[in-house]
Amino acid sequence: MANWIQTHAGHAFDPFAPDQDKICIKDIAHALSNICRFTGHTNQYYSVAQHCVEVATRVPMVYQPWALLHDASEAYLCDIARPLKQKPEFKFYRDAEDVLQTAIYKRFGLVEGATPFATDIVKNMDLRVLLLEKRLLLGRCEKEWDDHSLAHVEPAMHRVSWRPLSALAAEREFLNCYYLMFEGAAEGHLG
Repeated sequence: MANWIQTHAGHAFDPFAPDQDKICIKDIAHALSNICRFTGHTNQYYSVAQHCVEVATRVPMVYQPWALLHDASEAYLCDIARPLKQKPEFKFYRDAEDVLQTAIYKRFGLVEGATPFATDIVKNMDLRVLLLEKRLLLGRCEKEWDDHSLAHVEPAMHRVSWRPLSALAAEREFLNCYYLMFEGAAEGHLG
């Protein structure tokens, strides 16, 4: 049995032992654009790639690269719904996600020393966008979300022109944001 996944670009990639040289922005954009938020239980298709763009465009410019890539590990590990991911049984996943996310940040030249502060800013906006997406994309539920980390979080403001994008459009938007944010980045980062 193989201990790796095949990426869109044709790399054999082990998400549990990430090789930074095989982390490719085009793989990330493609995979995230094909993964639907809320495990697909939305009233219309809405990708993780579009979510990342939404978070990135709502934080100060200096934190936008971290925000755009904040869920990049899901391109290799998939998305697991927040309530499940927080369960003790998923600790192995959270640990693997942390290792992979750190490798992704390093791959794209994001300074490790600034990461904790950037991560706090991004996490707050990620939660705010999550609440907005919940309002716009999910129907009514027989139970309320029992997530204490969301208790004092205000939803992000709704954009007048907001609409879910197709997977292809979300991939293009993600890459456009990447190229704008990382303009001047070393050619190797574009992989």
